[in-house]
Amino acid sequence: MRVRSENAFMSIFLVCGIFLSIFIIRCIDKPVGGYGQDIAPDSKEEHSPSVSDGIGVTEKDPNLAEACISRAVLNYSKGQYDQAISDYTRAIEIKPGDAAIYYNRGNAFKANGQYDQAVSDYTRAIVINPLYIEAFYNRAIAGKAKGRHDQAISDLTRALEINPRLAEAYHNRGNLYVIKGLYDEAILDFDKAIEVCPKYDIAYTDRDNAYKAQAESEAKAQAKAKAIPRAEAKAQVEANAIPRVEAKAQAEAENRSNESNGAPVNLIIEKLAEPKIYIGVIIGVFIDLIGLTIVLLKRRKSFIIQPVDYF
Repeated sequence: MRVRSENAFMSIFLVCGIFLSIFIIRCIDKPVGGYGQDIAPDSKEEHSPSVSDGIGVTEKDPNLAEACISRAVLNYSKGQYDQAISDYTRAIEIKPGDAAIYYNRGNAFKANGQYDQAVSDYTRAIVINPLYIEAFYNRAIAGKAKGRHDQAISDLTRALEINPRLAEAYHNRGNLYVIKGLYDEAILDFDKAIEVCPKYDIAYTDRDNAYKAQAESEAKAQAKAKAIPRAEAKAQVEANAIPRVEAKAQAEAENRSNESNGAPVNLIIEKLAEPKIYIGVIIGVFIDLIGLTIVLLKRRKSFIIQPVDYF
């Protein structure tokens, strides 16, 4: 009877030790921090209010276009371009065949930053007067502001055909050639501007800048030409490396496949290799040893105290 109670006591200690080991392992495995919550920004769609460019209305003399033109010139000089445009528009209604009115309204549109409307008015003026050199020149300026460089060069060329002594046209066409990277043509135009007007200081400056830009462009072209063989050699090396990369990728794919097939076994091995497992096992074994020691001590005590029977 006493042996059974001791065995039961021993079993209880073993079970308690196992459960205590599991509890310690779970406590070690439990994360300390909580999960962070990502909050998406509150995106609100913003709508910009629409702004309409209204044209101011002025008092008009329905009988005399000259009165509208005079008022337009006055408003233009004050920087009141919308008012000037309105006055020129009324003058055009009275005299629709006057190229100068279209030209001047085009200038007001250009000063107001309305380049498309300016180009349209200059074109109307040119249709009425095909030799309107100022309309060609200013249409080129408006076209340049819109990035229409080829059209601007064409307009300046036409203006120079009408008047070959127009230094400003040479100078502006030279700047357009610089933008397009045509440095030889630009330098020739700057030379022509200086020839027509020797005191055209800005033409000298822009010609020097064109020479510098041309030198830089040629240096970059030479460097690029030298870099081509190196780039080709690098491309060849990369092409040769492609089979090796593909073979390496294939080998890695096979390794991943093998690792996935042995995943349960690897997981068990990894778990056994964790330090927390050893800590739990050591504590459990230690508790079991304490229980075993107590049982052995009790047995020894009972053995010593038990009386001897004599026959």
